[in-house]
Amino acid sequence: MAMDIKLFQRREEYMKLISFVSIVLILMLFMSCSMKHKDSQYAGLTDQQIYDKALEKLSKKKWMQGRELLRYLLENFFDSQLAMPAKLAIADSYFNEKGMENYAIAIQEYQEYSKLYPSSPNADYAQFQIGMCYFKQINKPGRDQSAANKSVEAFKQLLETYPRSSYAQDAKTNMIEGQKNINLHRFSIAHFYFKRKKYEPALYRFNQIFANSPDEALLPEMYFYYAETLKKMGMNEESKKYFSLLVEKFPHNEYAIKAKEILAKDI
Repeated sequence: MAMDIKLFQRREEYMKLISFVSIVLILMLFMSCSMKHKDSQYAGLTDQQIYDKALEKLSKKKWMQGRELLRYLLENFFDSQLAMPAKLAIADSYFNEKGMENYAIAIQEYQEYSKLYPSSPNADYAQFQIGMCYFKQINKPGRDQSAANKSVEAFKQLLETYPRSSYAQDAKTNMIEGQKNINLHRFSIAHFYFKRKKYEPALYRFNQIFANSPDEALLPEMYFYYAETLKKMGMNEESKKYFSLLVEKFPHNEYAIKAKEILAKDI
């Protein structure tokens, strides 16, 4: 009886294996036929015709079909002058399709393009687009700022490598926006520590912000809480310096009014 059960189990496992292998073979056959169909579909077309068809598909937001044509071009016309713009068009298609997953793939595609064609006249554009892929994924202050940090790094690299690029000004603007977001995030953390009387980590965060050119709109509140933190830590002279700076630079601000009251008590 036990032997019969074992034989039955082995037979069942064998049948499952046959079914699995059959499915794999069918899929392979289907893919092979599909590839042959594509090859025959594009056979006789020039690289220019394929490229034009790809751009037409992409203009209609038929992303997969457009990329399929561009990849066919790269595989079958690798010496073509259109290989370079085709590779860039693939990266652009992922960027234009949007979404976190597509931005991640676009970054890889732009990086590959830069490695394959380092002397390309569009090398600065590829670097700018890497920054934009990260820029599009920036979270609000209070949430993870990895994308903001990476966007700032990418734009900074563009400015260092291609200082005369036509994308330099946009890179500067976006870099400022990204850094502003990072500073607001750091300020929220610093303020969190301050409220919980953890002054050393609060001071560390404030110093990080000062080191990265904080946005002027943030400065009044920054000066006030930085001075308050110094005061709580017993650094009265330094504290007085920043309260005074706040009053001098932003005399009509609500935080400057509070600072005046504190200074009047002669801390």
